[in-house]
Amino acid sequence: MHCREHAAGSLILRELANGEHDLLIISGKQAERSAPSQRRRKDAMERPRVLVADDEEGIRESVTLILAGLYDLEYAKDGQEALEKLRQGRFDLLVLDLKMPKLDGFEVMRRLKAEGIHLPIVVLTAYQSVGVAKAATNLGIVEYLPKPFEREHVLRVVASAISTSRP
Repeated sequence: MHCREHAAGSLILRELANGEHDLLIISGKQAERSAPSQRRRKDAMERPRVLVADDEEGIRESVTLILAGLYDLEYAKDGQEALEKLRQGRFDLLVLDLKMPKLDGFEVMRRLKAEGIHLPIVVLTAYQSVGVAKAATNLGIVEYLPKPFEREHVLRVVASAISTSRP
C-alpha cells in the first residue's frame, strides 16, 4: 500500500487481491473510493484531472488502461494542443512526452513556466540522458516515466505527483 499525506488529507493507492488498484482519497472524515471495477464516484469533478500529452496513440491507450477509473483523463496529440488545454482548464498533473510535433515537451514546459501555469509534470520519454534529465528538472518536472513503462511504476508516480498538487 502506498500512502501520501497532503494538506487536505491523504491519497492511498493499494493493490487489491484481483490485481486491480484502488485509490482512496481521504479528506477529513470522509473517504471516497474509485477503482476500475467500482466506478462509483459521486462527483467526477472530485477526481484528479490528468492531461496526457503524447503523439503516439498506443502510449495514450496504454496510459488509459492503467489510469482509467482512478483519474479524469484528457489527451493531447502534440505540444500545442497540450498548451491550449492547460490554458483553458485546471489539471492536477501533466504527463508529458518530450518528443512531439508542433511543440516539444521542453517548449511546453518553458511556456507554462513563462505564463505562470504551475502543476506537477511527469515526463514520459524514451530519450533518457543526464543532459535531458537536468534540463527537464530545471523546468520543474516531478519524475520521469521511461518508455516502455511498467503499470505499477506509473500508478505510484502518478499518485505521488497528484498528492503534491491537491489542496
